[in-house]
Amino acid sequence: MSKELAKTYDPKEMEEKLYQKWVAKRYFHAEPDPARKPFTIVIPPPNITGQLHMGHALDNTIQDILIRFRRMQGYNALWQPGTDHASIATELRIREKLKEEGAHFQSHIDGSRHLFTPEKTDATMDLYDHLFRTVYDTPAGIPLDTLLRRSLTEWMAQQDEHTVKLADMDNGRDQMFISRYIYSADRPWYREMIRYDPTRYIPKIGVPVLALNGNRDVNVPSQENLASIRRLLAQGGNGNFKVVEMEGLNHMFQQAVTGTSSEAAQLEEVFSEEALPSGAVRASITR
Repeated sequence: MSKELAKTYDPKEMEEKLYQKWVAKRYFHAEPDPARKPFTIVIPPPNITGQLHMGHALDNTIQDILIRFRRMQGYNALWQPGTDHASIATELRIREKLKEEGAHFQSHIDGSRHLFTPEKTDATMDLYDHLFRTVYDTPAGIPLDTLLRRSLTEWMAQQDEHTVKLADMDNGRDQMFISRYIYSADRPWYREMIRYDPTRYIPKIGVPVLALNGNRDVNVPSQENLASIRRLLAQGGNGNFKVVEMEGLNHMFQQAVTGTSSEAAQLEEVFSEEALPSGAVRASITR
């Protein structure tokens, strides 16, 4: 008997079984092997918005291809699921939007799901800013364990009981949190990530570039982002580029009014045709 194809794809039907198989076969594991050159890619988890889109699918598809290719070439290849994300900048960008939305934004903190009110956001971001500065200011090669624990203790001593509770650092949760944070922060890739400066690399791009940004994108403000890309490409001597600000599109290239994450969750459109080669992009490029 044939099974009717569902209107929308349900990843749980297929991906959960596949993932369990991959874990059982240790596809996300590699042992140091001096005889083989290492090749590693860390899979970033989703942004703080929690919304997956075509950009995530493309990024992970490319990673999958590269890992398989290098493994076939004999590299000691490892595709490692990430445990953290560079979402600090994202949160700073949308902090004002969170205040406007009140208690409609949710995020993952300390392994559980909490309601993010503007007051909670400010307390949490102040803590992350404090820890982030510690990591950023610590030279590579110096262990972070003691420094980060001291930094957390200092931050908690400066706060009142209400703020500590808002940041979910009460009732012993602070030690669980800092242990998990140290696990990520004390790794070379994390330190490199927070020091990564795209302004050093964009001027070196010599191939044709098409940069798209929706003007309803609250995660990556379009005017500031596109102006920087345009300036840096020109600075490097690349004359073959086009930057396009897409009218009415959000971070995931959906037609939107506010561009907020709560609105995106209610939109039926997956990806606006305006951002495809057959839409406004082609018209903009040919002008």
